[in-house]
Amino acid sequence: MAMNKILVVDDDLDILEVLKFLLRKNGYEVVLLSEAQRVIETTKEAQPDIILLDINLSGYDGREICKYLKTTLKLKTPVILFSANVSYKSSYKEYYADDFLEKPFEVKKLLSILRSHLPVKA
Repeated sequence: MAMNKILVVDDDLDILEVLKFLLRKNGYEVVLLSEAQRVIETTKEAQPDIILLDINLSGYDGREICKYLKTTLKLKTPVILFSANVSYKSSYKEYYADDFLEKPFEVKKLLSILRSHLPVKA
C-alpha cells in the first residue's frame, strides 16, 4: 500500500522533528521544510498529498503562501494551516486553506484532520 506524503513547513526545528516522528510512526511519508522561501519549489518537487503549513514563519506569513499556492499556482493539494495564535482560526478560509490546527495540538486531532483531507491510497 502506498503511503501518503506530507510536507511539513515550520521554522521551529523541534516541531519538525516531533511531527516527523509522529507522522512516520502513523505510516506517512514525511518531507520537512524549515525555509518558507522554498515552499513553492519543494511543493513542486515533492508533490505531497497534503501540506501542513505554519502561519508564523521567519519573515513570512504562511497564510499568504497558502493563498499564492491555491490561487496563483492553482494547487489542488489540501493545505492545513497551524499556529499557536488561535485568532487565526477565524480567517483561514480567506486564504484558501483547507483546515486549521491549533498549536500545541493533540495527536488524535492532527491525525483526524489529516485523514479527513487525504486521498485514500490503494
